[in-house]
Amino acid sequence: MKNWKQYFEQRTKLNPESGCLEWTLSTGNGGYGNMHCDGKNGQLSHRIAWLKLVGPIPEGLSVLHNCDNPRCCNVEHLRLGTTQENQQEKARKGRAGKFLTPELVRELLNEHAAGATGVALCAKYGVSTATISGIINGRTWRHVE
Repeated sequence: MKNWKQYFEQRTKLNPESGCLEWTLSTGNGGYGNMHCDGKNGQLSHRIAWLKLVGPIPEGLSVLHNCDNPRCCNVEHLRLGTTQENQQEKARKGRAGKFLTPELVRELLNEHAAGATGVALCAKYGVSTATISGIINGRTWRHVE
């Protein structure tokens, strides 16, 4: 079995100001660390840190950051909580993205049809590339024309 504490120490860098152990390898949407673990790609590094260094994540709970740093894998900066708690905290701290409405999705689709890039749409509408891709490719918001 791997020494997981050492594994994370080798792939993180201590931020002396915040105490965060920041993931130094690849990241995904929202800046969360991505890693390969137990035969699966795209695992979130902070969740794996919790699983390997603290223990199981009970069903219905998520691993939340107290430090608001998505790259942080310092288990002392993490806690268990519900998705609802996480969303409420994001809104309270002003970190919640824009909420899309059918009207905004129509506007977004029209802008894309006129040549707007996905990157530009992400910036304008405050949503992730995955959200924009899902809308443009018809995987989400299909009911909006």
